[in-house]
Amino acid sequence: MPLGLDLGPLATRCVHEYIPQNADGTVELFVESGGKLEVHMTIEGPMATGWDKIPEAGESTATLFDKVISNGREEDFDDSFLFSFKSDGGAYRVCVSNDMNRVANKVVQVDIRSSAKVTSESPIKVSSDPKKAEERLAKEESKGSEAR
Repeated sequence: MPLGLDLGPLATRCVHEYIPQNADGTVELFVESGGKLEVHMTIEGPMATGWDKIPEAGESTATLFDKVISNGREEDFDDSFLFSFKSDGGAYRVCVSNDMNRVANKVVQVDIRSSAKVTSESPIKVSSDPKKAEERLAKEESKGSEAR
């Protein structure tokens, strides 16, 4: 799901996403507004697990992309920019910077996707009866506390 970012002048914002090993990762960037529609984007990964499990650059972290992206002028309103890569498994960091502009804010949309299919060990059960749903949730929670 795309994430909207408001970048003030000279600001940088970073987002992280886990991409499984051998999956294809895709980053889509669209500059919505902000004068000359250009931003500096970097993609790094896989990240090491740092203090308190926060992703940070490690020995095996590589810079996959480091360029200025431009959607032209606001009047031209061009398509989004796509960058795809093969994942080594782990968290990937995408940073978008408005470091070329000292005056105008930029609004950008960033979407990080993985080709991996999400599977669940047990199917999700949906109930339209709130009482039954609460009972089932309590039952699941008691199973989890017994296993500990």
